[in-house]
Amino acid sequence: MTVTTTTIIIIANITRQIGDQVPSQLSELDSALWKRITHIVLTETRPFSYVDFVPSFEVDGQHHTITHKTFRNKISVMLKTEKIEVAYYSPQAFYSIKGIKFGKLVSVDHIGVVLPLPLRHIKNDPIYRSVKVLPFGQKGLHNLRLRFEVRGVWSVLSSNTDYIPNHKSKDIRLERIVKNELGINITIHRTDTISMVVDCSYSPIGLDATGVDRLSTALQTVKETLCKTVKDHNLFIPDHVDWIVTMWHFGADALTNFAGEKYHRRWEIAEKILFTIYAKEWQHDKRRIRWDCQEYPNRPIALALDEKLNANKSN
Repeated sequence: MTVTTTTIIIIANITRQIGDQVPSQLSELDSALWKRITHIVLTETRPFSYVDFVPSFEVDGQHHTITHKTFRNKISVMLKTEKIEVAYYSPQAFYSIKGIKFGKLVSVDHIGVVLPLPLRHIKNDPIYRSVKVLPFGQKGLHNLRLRFEVRGVWSVLSSNTDYIPNHKSKDIRLERIVKNELGINITIHRTDTISMVVDCSYSPIGLDATGVDRLSTALQTVKETLCKTVKDHNLFIPDHVDWIVTMWHFGADALTNFAGEKYHRRWEIAEKILFTIYAKEWQHDKRRIRWDCQEYPNRPIALALDEKLNANKSN
C-alpha cells in the first residue's frame, strides 16, 4: 500500500472526528490506541490485530496495558462508527482504517499452514522446520463440538426410567451414534442444552462437498434420533444446519509414518486459537505427524463450514 492524497484525507477526516469529541469522552487509552493504529496502518503500511496491542503496547515512550475484552469492545465501537474496517481473517481478525485496503499479509507453505506475518517466528522453530518438508494429505476437520437448545427436553427424559441422569452433574448421556465413520456422543444438560462431540480423529472430515455431505448426513441422523426420542412430547428439534459449532480441530496428517520420539508442540496464534504439531499414534502401532489448529467458530455450522470452505479455496 502507498500513502496517497486520498489516504491522507481519510485519516484527516477521522482524526478530526475524534478530536471533536469532548475530552471526557476520549480517554488516554483511546488516544493512544488510535495513535498506534494510525502508525501501524500509515507508517508500517500493514493492517493490525489484537497481537499488536494485547496485553500491552507503547506510544511516545509511554507503556499502555489492555485486556482482550477491552480491546474487543473498543474495536467494536470503531467498527460501528466506521473509523475502521475488517481487512481479512487469518485466522484472527485483521483491521485497517476505513477506506485503506491491504492484501492478505499471511505466509502459506506447501503443507497448508496459514500464519499471520507477525507470528512467522513459529516457522523458525526446529520442530516446524523438521516437518514442513513432509508430504501432507488433505486438510480436514475433526473433534467437533456442537450445541443447541430444546426447551423442556431434560425434564422429559429425566422422567423416563430409560434415561438416568448422572448423580452429580445431572447430565443425561444418550447412546453413541456411529454414522459415516463419525462417532457422535450426545449429552442432554439440565439447562436444556444438547451438546455433542463428533469423533473422527482417524477419518477427518474433508473440506470439500463430499466431506460436508458426510457430516451433514450424520448430523441429520442425530436429529432423526432425537425426534424419535421425544416424539410424544411436542418438542421442537432445530435443523442441524443451525446447530452452533463451538470448537473444532482443523489440520492435516503426514502421508508417511514417523519412527522418531513422540513429541507435542503447541503455540497460541490468536486468542483461543492454538496451533499444534505432534506425533499421533496411528494404526498398527505406527505414528504420523499431524498439524492442527484448535478453533472456536461459535456460529451455526452451515455458516462456519461455508467460511472454512471458502478460506481453504482462497489459500
